[in-house]
Amino acid sequence: MTNADIINRIKQLIESKKMSVNMLATKSDLAQSTLSSMMNRENVPSIPTLIKICEGLNITPAQFFMNESDLMITLT
Repeated sequence: MTNADIINRIKQLIESKKMSVNMLATKSDLAQSTLSSMMNRENVPSIPTLIKICEGLNITPAQFFMNESDLMITLT
């Protein structure tokens, strides 16, 4: 997965869960500016930050890297 793929995956998951960046920041215990920077592709999350994002999205890091169809099966 490239840096752009990671950012796009975060965006995809935010949209699929009908969340805003602010809502994810709150649920992930991250600064909104940190997530905004990522969304603008200024940087990619470190592993600890990605874990917090996954927690905010209520998914595991393994689910983050699954393709969409496999993810939907594990969430149902």
